[in-house]
Amino acid sequence: MIPIFDLEQCLKLDEHIELAELTKNDIAQDSAKEIAKYLLENTEGSVLCLVGSSYKGVINIIVADILQKNNREVSLLPIIWEKDHIAKNLLKSSGVKTHKSVISVDLLLQNKIIVDGIFDIDDDLQNVTPSIYNVIEDVNEAKKLSKVSQETRIYVISIDIPSGIDVQTGRMIGKHAIEADATLTLQILKQGLLLDQGIQSSGNIAVLDIGLSEFTSFLKSDALLNDPSLWISDLKPPQFNSNKYTRGHVLFLGGQLAGSVKISAESARRAGAGMVTIAYLEEYEQFYTNTPEGITLIKLSGSEKEKVTQWSKIATSKNIGSIVLGCGLYANKFTQNIVLTTLEAITLNNAKLTLDGGALLAFTRNHLFQDLYKNIKKSSSDVILTPNMSEFYKMFEPYMNLKKDIIKLVEEATLITGAYIVLKGSITAISNPATPQVILNNHSSFWMSTRGVGDSLAGVIGALSTQMPTLTAISAGVWIHGDAGIESGAYMLSEDLPFFIKKTMEKLIVI
Repeated sequence: MIPIFDLEQCLKLDEHIELAELTKNDIAQDSAKEIAKYLLENTEGSVLCLVGSSYKGVINIIVADILQKNNREVSLLPIIWEKDHIAKNLLKSSGVKTHKSVISVDLLLQNKIIVDGIFDIDDDLQNVTPSIYNVIEDVNEAKKLSKVSQETRIYVISIDIPSGIDVQTGRMIGKHAIEADATLTLQILKQGLLLDQGIQSSGNIAVLDIGLSEFTSFLKSDALLNDPSLWISDLKPPQFNSNKYTRGHVLFLGGQLAGSVKISAESARRAGAGMVTIAYLEEYEQFYTNTPEGITLIKLSGSEKEKVTQWSKIATSKNIGSIVLGCGLYANKFTQNIVLTTLEAITLNNAKLTLDGGALLAFTRNHLFQDLYKNIKKSSSDVILTPNMSEFYKMFEPYMNLKKDIIKLVEEATLITGAYIVLKGSITAISNPATPQVILNNHSSFWMSTRGVGDSLAGVIGALSTQMPTLTAISAGVWIHGDAGIESGAYMLSEDLPFFIKKTMEKLIVI
């Protein structure tokens, strides 16, 4: 379990360290040892350490000394904006080659690894000269130019948080922020690494233990990083007495966009559902003729009222463990009626309900979201809402101030609706009615920003929610889906995901 901390908690950690009479120099030494160890074990080639005015600068000087003692080619480049800075004396006494404080893209390109030690998380950057941000721009430009080939490729590694990123919000403080390939954050995972521009700037994140774990027990975390350790004990493979019914039955409603619901249903099957049924509207029967044979099809016919009645009868079946609505459905009055009818129906069989896409946007008509939220709160079953950011804004703009980070947004959305919220994006935020702690997932691929991917996720969550407690099912589903996206590689399609979901499930059952 990896907790995530905001700026207030980072400063509280500093307070506890001061009370314990640990000096910043002691912490800098321990930090530098772990960073140098990481660099020696995971990188090759010459290293250029950028030395700022504060303690990250001190750390980088010590890192350079350790690397040099281990026969690594290394040099220092001071990036100073204060005349009387704390790294001044240490720079003078260092035996490492030190460049003049003049940076150029050519100098940067002469190195393989650049270690960013420019800004600390609590630096007052209001007085930083524009030339310092020009340095950051040069680092990013050099990294971009170096991507021509693997031989010339530069790797940028930030200490604690990329310089120019706000530790609280993840936003850029000035005009530029370091675009790191990896961030070695010290002792605790900072919130800003997982929000806004921080997502793009941080690269791969490693939390280095610098010997301060005894102090972190005093800190309060509002969020956790999604990780298999949170839910792997609930993810169990079939046993000797398992059958298609015990592995869970997931029900879908198929409408106009048959491809979407088929991707969702196939993803549910690959995530372990024993049975998958699509009840489809008769006027779209031609689009369901090539549905995979392992999926049960039921036709809904007659008037809209008759279809809703038929759907309600199916949805209340005792063997239905989970229902997924919205994939491939238009956002119209009929979909509204289906959702509200389903919320009533699941009180009879306690099936879990996942609402996605059209099932959410259907309530934009006459802005009837209040009716949706009221009926969710009345339901005795667990309801899961899976909006993307655009859908989230439409759903909650009248009810909350949307100028908040995603942690606060999903917390408030759960209070308003009584539902589990899965706010989809590069970082997916998960909130639940039982506890105030949010789960953030960064295990995914930017290539997943393509049509149908959200439908696939809804299917995975639907399948796992028949087999696991709701929160662990959602957390597992988001991570598994993200891992499948990573394994799908560049230029992936949503149709690729079911196959790679299977691959991910195979990896996990042997953990």
